[in-house]
Amino acid sequence: MGRFLAPCADRELLEVGCGSGFNLIMLERFGRVHALEMSPSAAARARERAPQSKVDVGLIPMTLDHKYDVICLFDVLEHIEDEPVAINWLHEHLRPGGQIFVTVPAYQFLWTEYDVAAHHYRRYTRSDLIASLGNRFSVDYATYFNTHLFPIVAVVRVFRHLFGLKSGERDTSIGSTGLTNILLRKIFSSELHWLPGIRLPFGVSILLAARKTSEQ
Repeated sequence: MGRFLAPCADRELLEVGCGSGFNLIMLERFGRVHALEMSPSAAARARERAPQSKVDVGLIPMTLDHKYDVICLFDVLEHIEDEPVAINWLHEHLRPGGQIFVTVPAYQFLWTEYDVAAHHYRRYTRSDLIASLGNRFSVDYATYFNTHLFPIVAVVRVFRHLFGLKSGERDTSIGSTGLTNILLRKIFSSELHWLPGIRLPFGVSILLAARKTSEQ
């Protein structure tokens, strides 16, 4: 985000669907942060984690009496059944020239029972996401990410589809501690060196940065 946002002390940011607030401290580097979260318990945890941010219980399409310079939806758009309503809401709550940062899961063929359990309505291709947002926003950059780990994820999920295997957990879940987790973190974070200089050709997720166009 720092590669797209010029320094601005008065910038106001909104994160929609902040969960328990893992991103809020990072976002505070870029300005004053407001967040919406539909779960009261998660919102309470977010307030504890990032006391400098203003966290309210709410969700799209509730009307806010405020507009923002930046709105972030990190793995949120796929949870909203009426996508056009969500996109119009983003446009209406941005100031002129305001920016959005969106991440979504990639490729419908990676769909598993975990998507159902997580209440996803869809997964995207890069062109799908650009087409959805392009009428209301000027897209500055869109890329796949989590590219290095994509072959492993794809093989596991296609294998499950072919043989009808089910799992109650994420099919890529291997624990949150230990050397394996450190290795995967280094592989994942290594992609930062490529972005936004290039657009990665495939990946488990998609990142899009765009600007508000006219009010029409």
